[in-house]
Amino acid sequence: MYDKYDSPGDEQDSGQYNESQLGNAGEAIGGIVEQAKPYAPMIIGGIVALAVLFFAYDFFIGSYHPVQIELTDTEGKPIDGTIKLSNPQGQEIKTVKGGEAVNLKNGPYKADVSSAGKKTLRQYPLTISGTGPVAIEMEAAKQLELKGEIPDSFVTGEQKDITLTITNRGNQDEDVKLLLEGDMKGAMKLEYGEPLLIAPGENVVNAKLKVDREVESKLRGENKSGAIRIEGLSNKDARIGAEYSLTQFSTDKFRVTFAGSLDKAQYGKVKAGESVEKILKVSNDNVFDFRNAKAEVKISSTQFSTPSDVEKWFRFSPENFISVPAGEEGQMTVVLTVPASMQFPQGKETESITGALYLRTSYYEKKFDIMIDAAKIDAKILIDGINEKYTLQRRDNAYKKEVGMLDIRNGGEVLLTDIEARIDCKPQDSAWLTFSGATDYAIDSLEKGQRKGIAYIIDLPSTTPAARIASCTITVVYKDPSGQRRSNEKQVILMTE
Repeated sequence: MYDKYDSPGDEQDSGQYNESQLGNAGEAIGGIVEQAKPYAPMIIGGIVALAVLFFAYDFFIGSYHPVQIELTDTEGKPIDGTIKLSNPQGQEIKTVKGGEAVNLKNGPYKADVSSAGKKTLRQYPLTISGTGPVAIEMEAAKQLELKGEIPDSFVTGEQKDITLTITNRGNQDEDVKLLLEGDMKGAMKLEYGEPLLIAPGENVVNAKLKVDREVESKLRGENKSGAIRIEGLSNKDARIGAEYSLTQFSTDKFRVTFAGSLDKAQYGKVKAGESVEKILKVSNDNVFDFRNAKAEVKISSTQFSTPSDVEKWFRFSPENFISVPAGEEGQMTVVLTVPASMQFPQGKETESITGALYLRTSYYEKKFDIMIDAAKIDAKILIDGINEKYTLQRRDNAYKKEVGMLDIRNGGEVLLTDIEARIDCKPQDSAWLTFSGATDYAIDSLEKGQRKGIAYIIDLPSTTPAARIASCTITVVYKDPSGQRRSNEKQVILMTE
């Protein structure tokens, strides 16, 4: 190797093998090869054997592992059944029972599966990709289809009616149950008549979706999804899916008043035949429409009227349902009419009535306490135009006749009908007071304040001795609007001297 201290002519490179060294190495290797030649077949055979053993282990033992194959129904419950496994080429591998473990390699398989009461599966694709259990879902052996529509919006506490159609394409009745899935399962309940026996053909099922009053926040809001499904089936024809919104109802943003009151429906004294109107007002500051709220009256306490009859005294205008859009107000008129025909027991002038007025939806209820004092109708006849006492003198062997006009007046507030005036004098031989010779007089009707004059005459026989007294009673009988017969009387004393 060149060094600055060496002479170029004297240079020798110690890092290179010379020809004699290379030759020696080649001779050594050649000797080893020559010595190994007799053993070459054994060495090659060993290598091949190791390779075969490796692949054999991998194929027959190393890549196989136990896999548990479970059978479940569409609700995830384990069921009994038989599974016949085949490779992708259709060659049968093994038959096992549901829940049993079998040694399999990772990869695709096909399975024929059967279970009592379930639809048989043929060439069901099955992929093994790990050591965990594999589940095969099986549907019930029912030919059922479900159709219908799920509303696109709900409010907490709300109840909505839905109509479903279940078609049974089999030839026998099927006992059916319906389930909720997705967000709907945790937020509402499905109610329908049970047991639900579905005959062959189309069957209409009326059901209700009842939303819980308290719903988790994750289940509220827009773009929620859910479904109604026939239990035991999972195919698309046995399921109705939907997207919907679910809003939390807030009473703080809702106000209902009755005649300005938040909780009372006080009518006070209402006479028979009278009507009283009051306003039920609704203010809706929620972000959703308040729909189809129903107003109704329930009477809980009366003294002598029938509660169901009193409930009929109420009328709602324009109707007893009200809908109020979001951010708006609405109202209805509640009319109470105490019938003019209301009858009161003897000695009763009023009746205390209590109950409640309700405004209801499936998710909201407002109650107003009702208090009514129904008063007896003011119906009366007044009798005037005649004195209470007459003293009669005989002159020239005769008594002077007294002639006048009896004044019958409707002094009440309602129409009176079937009016009859009668005179009864005692003793019987003293019929000196008459309606121009008659003892009775009929009047068809009298309006409020209307009057009717009836001519009367006091006429005594000339042979009537002095110091005779006759007591005459004028009775006016009439009918009030309730159909009750009432009467008024006036006494008239007749004396001779």
